[in-house]
Amino acid sequence: MAGIMESEVELIGAYVDAAAHTTFLILDATSAGQIEEALAPVIDIGWAETRPVVDFAEVLNRVTEGG
Repeated sequence: MAGIMESEVELIGAYVDAAAHTTFLILDATSAGQIEEALAPVIDIGWAETRPVVDFAEVLNRVTEGG
């Protein structure tokens, strides 16, 4: 977590599925590259999958307003 705390990436939440040995991080960044850099110090102990997402309300607003 030190890499995240020392970066411009904001940690919104952290959750663990202990039985599956899986950690889920909710991060806010301007690019996927920022997240990859922040995770670089710990990536050797496992692997990371980055999924960019957007706010549901923003998408709903775009779809319903046609813009």
